[in-house]
Amino acid sequence: MGVVPLWPDVWMWRGGDSMSSEQRQKLAKERREERARYIAAKKAQWLEKEEKARRLRESQLEDRRRKLEEQRLKAEKRRAMLEEKQRQKLEKNKERYEAAIKRSTKKTWAEIRQQRWSWAGGLNQTSRRESEFQMNWSEVQTVKHSQIYDILPVT
Repeated sequence: MGVVPLWPDVWMWRGGDSMSSEQRQKLAKERREERARYIAAKKAQWLEKEEKARRLRESQLEDRRRKLEEQRLKAEKRRAMLEEKQRQKLEKNKERYEAAIKRSTKKTWAEIRQQRWSWAGGLNQTSRRESEFQMNWSEVQTVKHSQIYDILPVT
């Protein structure tokens, strides 16, 4: 017997050495133990693979949660910044409005009219200048009109 078979009791069926029942039971027990170890190893591999997949899923979910939280915080920060800008703009406009109201309520209408007239040189002076211009223009027209009639022959 130079070749040792994988399953020794195969010889028995082929008409090889006969084995005692103790030996057959011992070999059967070894085969069962071997099969149990094989199944246990496969189960351990399967459990390890399943655990690895579970850890991967959890890490992916955690990454996704973290990214969503970062996006939420970023959006919240952006919104807060925009609200602050808008608040500052409203405050600035309110200050401008209040300053304009303050300036306008400081002066009486008489002061405002006086200021406007001083810009234009006074209302009465403007009226006088316009009337002088109109008088001068009418004099020019009269002179020209009379000169034209002096030149034309009378028929």
